[in-house]
Amino acid sequence: MIRLKDDILSQVSAAQSRKQEEKWSDVKQAQKENQRAIRLMEEEKVEIAKRKEIRRVMDQTQAQAWAEQRQRGLDQRRWEAQLRAIEKQRREEAAEIMRRENQEILEQAKTERSHFFARLHLRKDVARTDRLNKRNERIQQELQELAPIRSAADRQEEEERRKDEIHRRKRRENVEFLQKQMEEKEERLRRDQEFEQRKLQEHQDLVMKQAEKDLRKQEDLQKRRSRYKAELLDQLAEKKANRASGYKIKEDFMSDMEISLNKVMLEELSVFVDSPKSHIGKAAKETF
Repeated sequence: MIRLKDDILSQVSAAQSRKQEEKWSDVKQAQKENQRAIRLMEEEKVEIAKRKEIRRVMDQTQAQAWAEQRQRGLDQRRWEAQLRAIEKQRREEAAEIMRRENQEILEQAKTERSHFFARLHLRKDVARTDRLNKRNERIQQELQELAPIRSAADRQEEEERRKDEIHRRKRRENVEFLQKQMEEKEERLRRDQEFEQRKLQEHQDLVMKQAEKDLRKQEDLQKRRSRYKAELLDQLAEKKANRASGYKIKEDFMSDMEISLNKVMLEELSVFVDSPKSHIGKAAKETF
């Protein structure tokens, strides 16, 4: 019985250890999956940073091109201003020479000069208007050329943002699913442990009840054997006394062989009186 109890306890402990190992293996697997998901997130972050850096470099290159173009325009206007200053200086020198040479043609020179400057300002305004128109046309053309690139970049950025949102949602759902699976598994393990503990307790109670029942049976058997031994000793003493006094009764007559047999049985009873499986009492009843 004790050996059976030990076997049951060892089987229960082995099952618990196997379930604990399975639980730890599941936890390690979940940790590996979490680490893999975190590594994928880091790789995606690095890829997004690279794409943003490439886009930033492209924008910076375009800005530098625009700055260089504006600088060239400024240099061109500065050179034209210098040319105009030189031309003006030459005209002033020529006018001064003309004023020194002939005072009489001063009014005519002034008139011609006024007409000349009027035409010059007109040409300058026309040239400025042409330059502004060409510049605006060039800017519009560049904007039109860059519009598909910008729209494509915006679409790509929107697509990347949408993909990132989908990836984050999937990762969140995966983490929630894994956590729910772990909680359900822990709940199943807890219920299994409680069920095994209840079964073990029921078995222990059954074993204790059976042991108490066997103990009561053994005590009853010992009492019956003790009572039978006392009765048998009384009968032997009475028969010895009757034989010593010469009084014999036919029904209670005992031969020497029966007396010796009863003595042997009494000795066996004294030896095996504590054994619950002894059948000496039954043999003694059959003899008498």
